[in-house]
Amino acid sequence: MDFLAPYHPLIVHTPVALIIVSVLFEIAGLATDSAWMRKTSNALLVLGVLGGIVAILSGEPASEIAEKRQGIPESRIDWHGDAGKIATWLGGGAIVARVAAATIPGGRAAIAVVAFLLQLCSAMAVGVAGYRGGQLVFTHGAGVHVDGALVRSAHAEAESEPDSSAH
Repeated sequence: MDFLAPYHPLIVHTPVALIIVSVLFEIAGLATDSAWMRKTSNALLVLGVLGGIVAILSGEPASEIAEKRQGIPESRIDWHGDAGKIATWLGGGAIVARVAAATIPGGRAAIAVVAFLLQLCSAMAVGVAGYRGGQLVFTHGAGVHVDGALVRSAHAEAESEPDSSAH
């Protein structure tokens, strides 16, 4: 899905916003016993996880550009991508748990608690992924163009050499 790489910065805002807001709706729905808020939470979570899948698909080719053409250390890129994948998996797990809570008789409360905890962890992980993505852009220049050309990371050579200041 190389054609998605240029759109990665646009796409990633979908899971970040929707998964985090889904938790807020879930908390509000629990606090007010509002069924529509909890249903909205579920819809936002599903859309956020789908957005996470597209973000992962667009991030893989974008990471190749950042690493190979801009010299951004692979470890920094992987650090960001792994957090996004974890967030998406946790969100998917929350969806499965919600479906199980709605369809399996008995133990619904326990399954609902697990679903909420997975959803909350997904929101935290997607927040971390977003923060790390911001670091890639603002610290390393990932995807940044100047006069139509990709900038080379100032950290490319510094992070590939052993840190002499640690001795």
